Amino acid sequence: MLVYGTIITYGHDGVAQGHAKPWERHRAALARQTAEWRDMRQAHPDHRMCVAGDFNENLDGTRWYGVQDAKDAIARGLDAAGMSCLTTANLRAEPYTDIGRASVDHICFTAAAGLKSKLEAWPGRAKGGHLSDHNGVLVELILPGGQ
Repeated sequence: MLVYGTIITYGHDGVAQGHAKPWERHRAALARQTAEWRDMRQAHPDHRMCVAGDFNENLDGTRWYGVQDAKDAIARGLDAAGMSCLTTANLRAEPYTDIGRASVDHICFTAAAGLKSKLEAWPGRAKGGHLSDHNGVLVELILPGGQ
């Protein structure tokens, strides 16, 4: 299995310093990374592949954080690498209402017939304290044929 951990830079990286326009560096990083995903898939077609990390885009279909063209580029990049995103649930809807915010952290895996997954998520706080500005996400994979 190939595992690709990532942080795709946030939308205003370099903006305050006058080095970039909003989302410019994000789009550039996304273009590089989706090309790497595709190249990895082509070089290792018999391996399963996982891409996971901070995409700095919510992918639950709601408008929260990100820009639509970059969300579309993520979808195209995953498709080109034969993958699907397993963390597209709206974490502000049932059964996740205690989360309270959308997620920009994602786990993507090789698309396969019969692949099942179970998403778990938790808020970035505990005992009234703030732990992170991100939710926790975990995906349990049930692979076809027990592989």
